Amino acid sequence: IDAFPVAQAISAYFTGNREYANLPRKFKMSVTGCLEDCAQAEINDVGMLPARLEDGTLGFNLRVGGGLSDGPRMASDVDVFVRPEDAVEITRGIAQVFGELGNRENRWTARMRYLVQELGPEEFREELAKRVSVGLTPAGEDLTKRYRGDHVGVHPQRMGGSQTRPYYVGLNVPVGRMSGEQFEEAGRLAGEYGDGVRLATDQNLIVTGVPEDRLDELLAEPLLARYSPNPGAFERGVVACTGSEFCRFGIVETKVRALEWAREMDERVGDLGQGAVRMHFSGCSASCAQPQIGDIGFRGETAKTRDAIVEGVDIGLGGSLGKDAAFIDWVEGAKPAGEVPDALVAVFEQFEEERREGERFHEWARRKKNAELRKALRKPVESGVSP
Repeated sequence: IDAFPVAQAISAYFTGNREYANLPRKFKMSVTGCLEDCAQAEINDVGMLPARLEDGTLGFNLRVGGGLSDGPRMASDVDVFVRPEDAVEITRGIAQVFGELGNRENRWTARMRYLVQELGPEEFREELAKRVSVGLTPAGEDLTKRYRGDHVGVHPQRMGGSQTRPYYVGLNVPVGRMSGEQFEEAGRLAGEYGDGVRLATDQNLIVTGVPEDRLDELLAEPLLARYSPNPGAFERGVVACTGSEFCRFGIVETKVRALEWAREMDERVGDLGQGAVRMHFSGCSASCAQPQIGDIGFRGETAKTRDAIVEGVDIGLGGSLGKDAAFIDWVEGAKPAGEVPDALVAVFEQFEEERREGERFHEWARRKKNAELRKALRKPVESGVSP
C-alpha cells in the first residue's frame, strides 16, 4: 500500500496547526506501506503498519506508545484498523488524547509511551473512540513479514504511470556524514537520472525514478564510489548519532569511531550471509542512534583502564523490529573503546561457529544467555589479545 499520500496528508494537517502546538512533548508518527517495517512503527508514538481486512480492504493496523531513550517501550497494538481516508482523523484523535491526558507535570514522563503504559491498550482505545468522528474497526491481518532497515542497492520501483519500470538506487551514506558539496552533487544526479531524492531513517539517501537504461551511467558516477550502493555488510548497517563532537550530551565521539569499527569488521569478519549487520552507536543514553534495535548497540560511557579514565561504551546484543521485535540486552558495561573491535570479532566468530541454518545474528544472540555473550566479549582481554 502506498504510504506516501497518507503521510503527506497527516503532515499537512498538523503542520502549522496551532490547536496542537501545545502537546505535552514531541509527538512522532510513522506510516509504513511495505512489508518490512522500514518506518519503525514499534518505536514511534504513533505507528501504522500495512494490514488487510477479510474483505480484502487494504489499510493499516495501529500501534501507539513506542519509544526509546532511558525508558524504551515497544508500541502497543490497540486493535484498530485504519483506512487510508481515515488516517488524518485517527491521528488527530490520538493527538487530542495525548494533549488532554498526557503528563504535563514531569517532563521526563511527558511522552505518549508513558500515557499508553498508564492507561493500557484497551482504555486508550476507548479514549480514542470518544474523540474521533469515525467508527473504530478492529485490526486486520498484519502483513509485516520482517524488518529490513535499509534500502541500499538497486531495486525496481512500482511502475506508476510510466511505460518502463523505473528503479530506485539507495546510496550508503556511512553514519550519515556528507559534505554540502556532496549533497548538492547527489541532488544533481537525482535531477539528471531520476525524479527525486528520499532520505531514510538509517541515514542513507535514495535516488528514485531512474530508468533502467540510465542505471549504468548513474552507477558510474564518481559520487557512487564514495557512497556505494553495494557496501560491506557492516558499513551498510552502521548508524551513529552526532556524539561529543557537536552534542553537549555526548559522552564519547561516535561517528569516526563507528565507521572505523564497521570497516574493520568488514575486513576481519566479512559477510555473514544476512545482508546488513546493524551496529547502532549513541553517544549517551538518549538513544538518538536507536541502539536498542541494532544487532549490536553501543551507548557512550566512561571506562577505566589500568592507567586512566577513557572513552568507552556499554554493549548490547540482539535487537530488531518487525515480526520478532525486541530490544537488545545490555550485556557488557563500560568497555574501553580500544577493546571493542577485538571483542566484536570474538562474538562474531562464536556466532559463525554456533549458528543454525538460516539463523541471523540477533536470533542467535537472543537464544544465548547474557553471561555467555559477556564471556565472548571479554575473551580477547582475558586471553591477552586486546590492549
